[in-house]
Amino acid sequence: MSRKKNIHISKLKIPKVSSLDLSDFEDYSPNLDFSNPLKVLEWLTEHFMEGEYDTFFEILALYLDHVGKSEISRNTRIPERTIYNFIRGAHVTSSENVFKIMKYISDQAKKSA
Repeated sequence: MSRKKNIHISKLKIPKVSSLDLSDFEDYSPNLDFSNPLKVLEWLTEHFMEGEYDTFFEILALYLDHVGKSEISRNTRIPERTIYNFIRGAHVTSSENVFKIMKYISDQAKKSA
C-alpha cells in the first residue's frame, strides 16, 4: 500500500486573485435583495399563495438573518434563541411567530413606501 505524501499549503503555487484574468466571467448579482421589505413581502406572499412553503420559509429565514435577531426580537417579542434556531433550521416555529414576523415585515414595507 502506497501512501500519498501530504503537501503543506505554503508549498502550493496558488495565484493571487488580482493576477487572474476574470474578464470572461459575468459579474455576479444576487437575485434576492433584502434591502426592500416591500419586495420581500411580495416574494413571501407569492410563494405562500403558490403553496411553495419550503421556499417561503427559506426566504423568511434569509430575511431574518439579514435584518438580525436582535432587531426582530425587539420588535416582535420573539426570543432571540427561537429566531436563531429558526434561521439555522433547527426549530420549526409556531404560526403565531410567523404572523408576528410577517406583521413586522409589513410594517417595514409601509415605512419604506
